[in-house]
Amino acid sequence: MDTMKKSLAILVCLSFIISAVFVSCAKEEEPGGQTTQPILKTTASAASASSVVTARSTAASAAKTAEASSQAATDDKGTTEEDSGEGAGETDSGDVDVAEGTDGSETGSEPEPEKGFTAGNIDFGGRTIVLSAWGAKLLPRPADDPIPPIAELLLKYNQIKKAEEKYNFKMEYRVIPNFTLYQNTIISETLAGMVFADIIRVGSGFAYPGFVKQKLILPLDEYIDYASPIVQANQYMVKSAYWMGRYYGITSERENAISKCLWNKDILDREGQPDILDLIEKDQWNWQTFLDIAKNCTRDLDGDGITDQWGVTTVKVSNISTLPFYMLASNNVLIVDFDDNDKPYFTLTDPAAQRALQFASDLAFIHKVYVESPGGQDSATVYKNGMAAMYLNNPTYNVKFLASGMQSMLAHLPKGPDTDSYVNISSVNFEVLPVNCKDPRDVARMYFEVCVEWDEDGNRTPELEKIYSDTIGYDFDWNPANPGRRWSTEREFLLVIKHLWSLKTPDFSGGFGSILTNLIRDELFKPIMAGTKSVSQGVDQIKEEAQAIIEDAVK
Repeated sequence: MDTMKKSLAILVCLSFIISAVFVSCAKEEEPGGQTTQPILKTTASAASASSVVTARSTAASAAKTAEASSQAATDDKGTTEEDSGEGAGETDSGDVDVAEGTDGSETGSEPEPEKGFTAGNIDFGGRTIVLSAWGAKLLPRPADDPIPPIAELLLKYNQIKKAEEKYNFKMEYRVIPNFTLYQNTIISETLAGMVFADIIRVGSGFAYPGFVKQKLILPLDEYIDYASPIVQANQYMVKSAYWMGRYYGITSERENAISKCLWNKDILDREGQPDILDLIEKDQWNWQTFLDIAKNCTRDLDGDGITDQWGVTTVKVSNISTLPFYMLASNNVLIVDFDDNDKPYFTLTDPAAQRALQFASDLAFIHKVYVESPGGQDSATVYKNGMAAMYLNNPTYNVKFLASGMQSMLAHLPKGPDTDSYVNISSVNFEVLPVNCKDPRDVARMYFEVCVEWDEDGNRTPELEKIYSDTIGYDFDWNPANPGRRWSTEREFLLVIKHLWSLKTPDFSGGFGSILTNLIRDELFKPIMAGTKSVSQGVDQIKEEAQAIIEDAVK
């Protein structure tokens, strides 16, 4: 009898425990069946399938494109020589922190996620953490630094100082100003077992697939939930971090918009052409209006039977026109894209790619509105001297054109017939953790907290807005007093941000090496733009070799 009483008592206790577990689980669930997920993962588990699907579908819906691999580390803050959250808090034990009185125990209401992001209870014990980059201009620094920082880097500097005290560490920086040497040193030191840096700034062109294939960097979705609202609010980070099923990067960059059509307002006005900004606002900036302007601006100015002014020019790389790159981009084509199974493939056999390459050829040979280097002049000189109405190149070049007194404006690439949206494409930059990073979970958590400069709606935080108003100035990006301005007017600047930054699409083609790049340039773009091969002939001759190069790079 005593034994039966003891057994009953045990069963009663177990029933209470089971009930408590179910109640606890019920409190974790949000209305609509969505569970509250902490921003940071506390176990070394891979990203959930739902996280991967969410990010992949988001990335797939963005505009797609390609650009010359010479700009493999370029972003909207500069060229290869320059660069430029809110969620549930979590304790070290993995428990989600909630504000007092919000657990539903008194009112019966569902718990709300805690606002504001924190990395949790971390103590680095006074150690030094090293952040690296290929140029001092890319690093966080104070307002009085000899190289004045952009607003985002000033805020990051301030947040690092707070994190140093909060988490008991000292941040130091390592700079190797030569881009190629920087990349090679990362590889050689890491493979030798040395810690190059704890946090490494990389360009997508050498992070993917190279660093992943060589197992030089860590996937960070073991520590950060990339499907959380605060991460999803920064699509630049979501898209740039993702590679073949895993997430590797962290960044504070967000408002990243690349407008790659520079145009001479004086020429367009003189020739009676529409303002391109007006066309963008009316959603009428497309291949047809681009061609119309190019035709109407191509003229023999002095009546000698020789064309003196052309519609469009582009930069040449290795003495080969980049016009095909820009036309592919404008038609939402990436040279290397990914199928539904995250396998990379060569896209130039696709109809959209063929149309873009044919349009580039037609601009030169049918419409005769394109010029490369008359008299041996480079494209920048051609544009600056008023010999071309439009110039397709990186927007950083507009700094020197504005400084010279030109009325040079920036616009999106025109919209091709196979895309419903304007495009914002380029390689991307972000920070990764090396495979031999000490305490990678804590370093990832700390650095993500430092980088969050946006809220869950994707807007700048009050701290960043204050820096813009107090230190930088609202009109910094277009004020003539700013020697580094790229825009002439507020309207021009806002149009770029309004249409483009949310459409950011990374171009990973530069990571497949010079063998692929040279094959495409030498055996496809060069003969197409020389008129010695048709588009179909050029593509057919390289497609098998190109696909083999891509597949070999990710084996």
